[in-house]
Amino acid sequence: MRSSLQQEFYKFIHRRGYWGGIVALWLLMAVSVWLEGTTFDSVAQSYDWGRWAAMVMSILVATDFGGEYENETIDTLFYKNTSRGGVFLAKLLVLLGYVLILSLAGGIFTMVIQATHAPSTLTWDLVVNHQSLWNAALLTGLGASGMVALITVLTIGVTCLTRSKIVAMGFSFVLIFTGPTLAGALPKIIDGPWIKWNPLNMLQLASQVANPALKSVTKLSTAQLAWGTTIYAVIFTMLSYLFFSWGQRSK
Repeated sequence: MRSSLQQEFYKFIHRRGYWGGIVALWLLMAVSVWLEGTTFDSVAQSYDWGRWAAMVMSILVATDFGGEYENETIDTLFYKNTSRGGVFLAKLLVLLGYVLILSLAGGIFTMVIQATHAPSTLTWDLVVNHQSLWNAALLTGLGASGMVALITVLTIGVTCLTRSKIVAMGFSFVLIFTGPTLAGALPKIIDGPWIKWNPLNMLQLASQVANPALKSVTKLSTAQLAWGTTIYAVIFTMLSYLFFSWGQRSK
């Protein structure tokens, strides 16, 4: 495990894509600044940080795992490391660590824009709907991080199952841009009290943190969405490992 983690960390430090991902995130957030302006809601949601970070992670995850399959370097990894679980866990930890880096990068960008472009009345202690801007931004960021982590493990699973980074990226982009819409449409198509617990509904965690009234759509409390996101992340992580391990044993 330690050897695998050192290898993945070394690749992380020397792979330009990871550093380019931070620049791409800032550029995408800049587009949101241009389109939305600097308002309470846009700052609280860190200029759509969750959506853009999920896009960046999808591309990097699919490139990482898919590249290993396409270049057949995955065989070298298993030759050097007898533990498949150690290899998978090392990759997962590095990727989740990168989510934290993107979160920090998004926070820095948001604070810089708020300090330089926000009107004088838009301060961090401004209270709207019984919630300060600082508190709203922090809670929304936590919710968005959970959503990004869920998208990350889903992308890993699809990449390991299909061994195609194109399919994995396409799947992730569909979830990112249409997941909340599909989640809202499902109860109208499928009747049942359990349908509100579908994984697509969990993608609305960050949105509901920012707008509690969304509970009328999700039919779940924010705490229930948080627990659901965590449980689904664990389930999809386990499935991803099975796909990862099964794919090698089936060769």
